[in-house]
Amino acid sequence: MNKKIISPDYVWKSLKNFPLRKLEETFFIAEFERPLRYRHVSKIVEAMAANEFFNNILSVIQKRNGRLEIIDGQHRIEALKQLRDNYGITNYNLVVMIFPEKFSRKIYRRINLGQALKMQDHLRALDNGHHQFFSKLRSYFVHYNDGVLPKFAMILSALSYAKNGSPRAVRPLLLDRMFKSITADDLKVIISFAIAMREVEPHIPKKHQMLYAHSIYRNIFRVGYENRFDQDTWKNFIALCKEDKRLENLHNIRTMLAIRQTYGQMIEKIAGQMGLQLKRVDRTVSEARFVLNKVPEEAAQSSSPVFFQT
Repeated sequence: MNKKIISPDYVWKSLKNFPLRKLEETFFIAEFERPLRYRHVSKIVEAMAANEFFNNILSVIQKRNGRLEIIDGQHRIEALKQLRDNYGITNYNLVVMIFPEKFSRKIYRRINLGQALKMQDHLRALDNGHHQFFSKLRSYFVHYNDGVLPKFAMILSALSYAKNGSPRAVRPLLLDRMFKSITADDLKVIISFAIAMREVEPHIPKKHQMLYAHSIYRNIFRVGYENRFDQDTWKNFIALCKEDKRLENLHNIRTMLAIRQTYGQMIEKIAGQMGLQLKRVDRTVSEARFVLNKVPEEAAQSSSPVFFQT
């Protein structure tokens, strides 16, 4: 192995008997951190109160104003606030691991091994305000359920399925490769699809309708993507899918075979009801894997603008 392995660049700093009254002025949580889970916070508080908590290391970025941005440890900081406010504890021993600021989002995505990040957490970390995938689609998708819009993770998995034929969700650490294949035309198709879905079947995250189940959602998008539906065609197609009982039955089976049959049902029956002759793209597993592995080269040869070049 010729590749040189180097240890990460960081500085350790011990905060012995750190005054908890200074928590807010010293620390703040990175804006790309996942939402707090208060049940997890409560468990940490209980462990701290019982002197049975031993993970007092916080991963941080030191900002120019001296404050420490937490990229791993937000639940511990919240627990310390509760320990202070509810138990009257004034001091606590802390250790901070200070990383270079330029790698903050990259470190965050790879540091959470104890509680693995979900796809939505990775996407939120990648959304730094400069990526066109997010800026162009922000009116139609969100990172975390908000009661109104579907998530970025849903449409990204649907786009991956349309491009490579595999219905499995994109693996988080392959996101950089996936983003290299996204073109301006892809974004136009996504927006047209999102508007049609919103008009025909508004999103309700707490109890997903059939059309938002991954087997149906990804196949609706794939069929329209492969055949470049315009918005009226999207709406008519989605409306017919919504009423199709076989699709509803297939959605409840939840197997790979059912997902393939869902695609066939849409291409044959739903399209037939609309008087459409649609292109059908059947890929074997090996072909799908080959397409996925070729993403960077295909993106480089694309005539359309490509986003997320890193």
